[in-house]
Amino acid sequence: MALGITKVTGTPLSAASVSASSTSWGTALNAIAGERFDHLVFQASITFDASATAGAVIHRRKSTDDGTTNTDVGTGILSVDLSAGNTVVVEFELVGGDYIEVGVENEDATYALTATVKYEGTKITGLA
Repeated sequence: MALGITKVTGTPLSAASVSASSTSWGTALNAIAGERFDHLVFQASITFDASATAGAVIHRRKSTDDGTTNTDVGTGILSVDLSAGNTVVVEFELVGGDYIEVGVENEDATYALTATVKYEGTKITGLA
């Protein structure tokens, strides 16, 4: 099979309500056998409650063996500063892996937040 590069896009977390002091994980990006994510750019939009007093943290889980072993379990990769009553948009990149999950942790102890995470990037095909 010939090697190829495919553009990928998606929304693993869509308008998810993240309860106070909890983390919501999006749908996993799971490449099939012979494929591997090369480079992904994520955009997270987080809307804070007007009475919130704490920000959020973006987390990731990444694996190179179809999710059997998470090489980066729950690693906080980006802190998102609070902007009470507003939406904050941040971008971050992840490179490599065939299984990737992104989560949003709400650091506020009282109020929920709303999070949407989108991505676009490339996947290498024809590796098997």
